[in-house]
Amino acid sequence: MIRPVRKPAQAIRNAVYLIAACFSVVLTPPLAAQDTAQTVTLSLDQARIVAEQALKAGDPDIALQVAGGLLQADPNDAFAHFVMAVAYSQKRNLREGRKAASQAYRYTQNPGRKFEAAQLAAQLSYAEGRPTLTQIWMRRAVQHAPTEEIESQIGREYAQVRALNPWSFQIGVGLRPSDNVNNGADTGLNIIDGVPATGILSPDAQALSGVIGTLDISTGYRLRGDGRSTTTWGGRLYIKEVRLSDDARSQAPMASDDDFDSTYAETSLRHDFAIGSDGFGSVEAAAGRFWSGGRESYDFGRVTALRGWRLNAQSGVTVSGLYESRSRIDPASQDADIYGLGARYFQRLANGDAVSVDLTLRDVNSVNINNDFNTTALRAAYSFANPVGPVEVSAGITFGYSDYDAFNVGFISVPGGRQDESVLADVTLLFRGIDYAGFAPTMRFQAGKSRSNVSRFDTRELSVSMGIRSKF
Repeated sequence: MIRPVRKPAQAIRNAVYLIAACFSVVLTPPLAAQDTAQTVTLSLDQARIVAEQALKAGDPDIALQVAGGLLQADPNDAFAHFVMAVAYSQKRNLREGRKAASQAYRYTQNPGRKFEAAQLAAQLSYAEGRPTLTQIWMRRAVQHAPTEEIESQIGREYAQVRALNPWSFQIGVGLRPSDNVNNGADTGLNIIDGVPATGILSPDAQALSGVIGTLDISTGYRLRGDGRSTTTWGGRLYIKEVRLSDDARSQAPMASDDDFDSTYAETSLRHDFAIGSDGFGSVEAAAGRFWSGGRESYDFGRVTALRGWRLNAQSGVTVSGLYESRSRIDPASQDADIYGLGARYFQRLANGDAVSVDLTLRDVNSVNINNDFNTTALRAAYSFANPVGPVEVSAGITFGYSDYDAFNVGFISVPGGRQDESVLADVTLLFRGIDYAGFAPTMRFQAGKSRSNVSRFDTRELSVSMGIRSKF
């Protein structure tokens, strides 16, 4: 790796000047000046030595001349581009240095040289005051890091740059084969409180198999911030698309993939703040729209508030509340007001493992009695600090209960309303050893079922989802 030094030996400096004075830097192999009175013939390797010594001598102009000649001989010479990058950095021409480092990264096939070029491009991007570009180059550098220790160091430095960057980005991609992509019933019978009702469920109301693909993009911009509080604008786009299996198409020939697609978009404004020495809080306002089956379904507005306490260095508690108002667009949808409460406890154990417990309460009010209900969910999760074999493992289980005071199935009023009970277990594997630019693949196994006094809502699901997660 070429590393400029601040105080070169005078002998090196004099040698560089002497060699540089002996030839014109318009170089083709062999490297030769056109003036027969001053002829010095250098091979490409010798010219590279001259360029490297010029950088060590702290003479970027000579290094740029020689590198320019090398690039005339071969425009794809990664070494010459790297020389120019270092030379421009010595001259504090950050932009040109970064562009040259980018070219060096592009043309070299050597992993070590790619690491050096990406590191230099990251350093110059940071010096330019471009943290997002710095993060991109740091991810490229980590892809070619020679050791795990260096990779971990880059990860820590990446976190520091991310904290300084007013912009934040998150992208989640998932692909999930499932035996119930439509949350359909696991029986075709229409049973209410154990009594068969008139008719059977339509094919598309029953469980259909297929593949669910999701894309979740979030961005944020810190509008202001100090040591005690920050204000952030945010945006989110979530897209879910379904592809039915051949068996599902045969079971429900009138159903199409689009019937089960959905899209969610929102914009938000959030304020986070410290409370005392061990407390924190946040308030957020958001507005957005939800699409279902390719049609606009409803607009919504939401406000949330959160209060948290750090009990000690290893544990904490949060409580939260929300209010959301939904205004229908599609006549098939309904206006609704949603009130919610939540609580969470987090504990890191002595061995580094982590455990958390979440309680969520929701009360949904609507003029449509089939959309007026309350629900309770309790989730426990456990994450292992040490890998199990080649993967990091986390697992969780969620119990849910929903109660509808009144519920209609067609013209039949269900006595006592509708009650659902559900359980969902999941295991997530993170393959840290298989990554690209700091992104590692994940695999999540889910198994769940729901039981209801209305058989339409008796459901089962078994799925395996694949995704990508950042390692730092």
